[in-house]
Amino acid sequence: MESLAKIYTGELLREEKYLANWLPNNPIKLGDIGDFQDNCFIVKANIADYNVAFEKIEGTARGDINYSSSGGVTISTKASGSLLPNAPFLKEADAGLVVEFSKDKAICIKSVNTRVDTIKNKIALEADMLRLYKDNILKKKRAIITEIVYAESATILISASKNAKIELKASASIAPAANIDLGDASLQFSVPFKKELAQEFITQSGLVIFYRAMAVNDGIFSGPRVVSNNGYKGAVKEGPSVSEVDFDFAPIKK
Repeated sequence: MESLAKIYTGELLREEKYLANWLPNNPIKLGDIGDFQDNCFIVKANIADYNVAFEKIEGTARGDINYSSSGGVTISTKASGSLLPNAPFLKEADAGLVVEFSKDKAICIKSVNTRVDTIKNKIALEADMLRLYKDNILKKKRAIITEIVYAESATILISASKNAKIELKASASIAPAANIDLGDASLQFSVPFKKELAQEFITQSGLVIFYRAMAVNDGIFSGPRVVSNNGYKGAVKEGPSVSEVDFDFAPIKK
């Protein structure tokens, strides 16, 4: 059976073309060197440990992430002073949200004030990576984190069954017509009811939602060649090269 880590990271890679951080509170940083184990990034060191300096671009633009598995997630808003039939644990005076799932291992992500930090000069980084590879520091199955998507606060929910559900009560005082944002930590959500959730992070701050990584690929066959039953003949073998990779170290196709 496929692990929850692979289900989560695999779906988000297919749909968003980003590596998803698992667990989302895994404290990865730009320049970290690590391996992938079950689609989880395991930090071994940082390129700064090997006298590789880099300039960071800290994103100034802020945006929200709204992602849910296709056809698998329904979010209902309950305003104060009203009743919601599918929210029996939220009282009439309560304001809040109900998240219901109709698929096993369906994903719901809502973040607010998300920013993107990246390594500025990736051409220089490629040269440094090839040097580290030659010195046997950056081995073939190791990658370097080059971009990180941080969330000021975020809610991430994953269902354990098609009947999963959670009711969230906004504990902060809000106007009846105010927008109730699933990822907003200022609403101080409490959980009067939940069932059959595989994983939950409710308005946690400082989560790393996505990241990108680069690795060294050694020995791609290219150039003039003749294909026979015995494989390539007359092929020219290139030296090591650097590319953005997925969890299997294959180049990510945008």
